[in-house]
Amino acid sequence: MRKGRFALLKILIIFIIAGIFWMPVSVFADAETAAAETEGAAPGFREQAMALKRQRENTIPQGVRLDSQNVGGLTKEEAVESMIRYASRCGDSQVTFHVNGQAVVATMRDFRLGFGQQSAVDTALGYGAEGSLIRRYQDQRKAAEEGVTIDANLTYDLEAFQAFVREQCGKFNVPARSAKAYLENGALRIEDGETGLAVMYEEALTEAVEILSGWDGGDVHITVDTRESKPAVSAGDLQNAGTDCLATFETEFKWEDGEERAENLRVACEKINGSAFLAGQEISANGMMEPVTEEGGYHPAHAFQDGKTIDSVGGGICQISSTLYNVGLLAELQMKYRSNHSMLVTYVDPSRDATVYPESGLDLKMINNTGNTVFFAAERSGNKVIISLYGTEYRPAERTIKYVSKTISTEYPEPQMELIYDDSIPVGQYEEVEYLRPKMTAELWKEVYVNGQLTENIQINRSVYNWSKAIRKVHSGCDGNGNPL
Repeated sequence: MRKGRFALLKILIIFIIAGIFWMPVSVFADAETAAAETEGAAPGFREQAMALKRQRENTIPQGVRLDSQNVGGLTKEEAVESMIRYASRCGDSQVTFHVNGQAVVATMRDFRLGFGQQSAVDTALGYGAEGSLIRRYQDQRKAAEEGVTIDANLTYDLEAFQAFVREQCGKFNVPARSAKAYLENGALRIEDGETGLAVMYEEALTEAVEILSGWDGGDVHITVDTRESKPAVSAGDLQNAGTDCLATFETEFKWEDGEERAENLRVACEKINGSAFLAGQEISANGMMEPVTEEGGYHPAHAFQDGKTIDSVGGGICQISSTLYNVGLLAELQMKYRSNHSMLVTYVDPSRDATVYPESGLDLKMINNTGNTVFFAAERSGNKVIISLYGTEYRPAERTIKYVSKTISTEYPEPQMELIYDDSIPVGQYEEVEYLRPKMTAELWKEVYVNGQLTENIQINRSVYNWSKAIRKVHSGCDGNGNPL
């Protein structure tokens, strides 16, 4: 009987202790607040009760900072306003890249600086509000005595930042210029190249992103390293270049297509002329013709885009790349990448064209697989583009090749012509806006002959072209040829 009473007493004591420690926080807090308001309340309990009182009043505990900003004692609304002002000041902070003695400067506002003010302030407001009553008290007392810093979640547009660094710092790049080779009166003339300056902006970008990950809102200074870049081909590499003509190809153009287009052909030929490549090197049409900009000497002229004829800076250089493609075919260079035009062109047979668009990266790429150094000669002569490739002949004399364009299918659109009436066009005349072009599938085949006998027949490519209907401007009341109805 006595043992049973003793066991019951032990259970009762356990429940009393558990009730004290697991009492609902609101009840415990009310009790402590009441104790703090009495004259004899212990100091520790008074501090604890006041901290919980501040929490009920929805203010951030003292000593809490968001980044460098003290938001202790502020309400949520006050803290949000304070952080908006902070973000605005941070937006004026400068990020400076020091490149080769020059400064590239931007403000963080240029990169759409912002911060998740609601989540950051909510985190600050909730500091010391979790866990047991004792844990809450300890957290808030630590904040008041030692201070607590919470990440303000400042954000910026990383893609815009990266684009800025690449574009602005990239302007200080000075490309190395390879040596060139020319065949003049049967003799080889070599023009020396120049070293360049490579701006290591990708490394600087990585450093900048790391700095901004722990950014305190102040100005940032980053030094961008530069390195000397050597030309891909030096004058020494060309001393023993061969002068055999490996291939020559020419295409014609119409002067009525515009002087600007003709000038673009001349500029591109001038850039290509003398370009040399060592054995195994990649040959890029864009790389030889760039920069395809007005600063690079090019003009707006007719070009294809999205199935239409438009004016584009460098219009006409696809005739150059198509001529290069045929030179590469005849020299039997390894083709790495080639794309046909969206519509048929007139200066080469179907499937013998190659389009380029430097702005998008569309390129004609070949590999010098001759085993020796090669170099190009290019010129616009009269209404022709003539490009040749020189080097050391590596193929047997008894071996010859021939390329054959085969049309697989042809389909014309309906209707084949669209008329635009314009009374500024004289009766009896018309203005060609777009030419009639069929939808076509074509293939290019390579025939290999040894001592005049066909030994191989190899498919090189398959090209699909879109159609376009003819569009003409005529005087109202006239047919498609400008004749009165």
